[in-house]
Amino acid sequence: MDLWRARPENRAPWNGAAIRSSSPTIPRSSISTGSTPSVRAEVGEREQLGFARAITDRATFAYLADVFVVESERGRGLGQWLVECVRAHPDLAGVRRFVLVTRDAHALYERCGWRALAKPERYMEIVRENAYAGPPAS
Repeated sequence: MDLWRARPENRAPWNGAAIRSSSPTIPRSSISTGSTPSVRAEVGEREQLGFARAITDRATFAYLADVFVVESERGRGLGQWLVECVRAHPDLAGVRRFVLVTRDAHALYERCGWRALAKPERYMEIVRENAYAGPPAS
């Protein structure tokens, strides 16, 4: 998956260098295996232009992750198309709750059907600020 070894100009604003440092594990974790399978949509025949995936249990919950379009192709509707492809995947048809996190693409996701959390007080998170920095020094 060439996009995970993206050139600096193609970095997603939400990850900085994270794609590079976690690149070996992301494609493997996007294969439909185990108890947390994912579905993914990719576009680009010669060079990968975009990517989106959903991590799901295929029954009650899905998380849209890693929606990305290379900078030269942004603004053409490719991101929306990728998100719609993931949403239309048959494995997600019966999922009750489909969530995502975005810093600045709210308008894109609203066009695809997402809304702000109805009850944000129910959500919690654990954030590891330096998760992509590598193992702790010993």
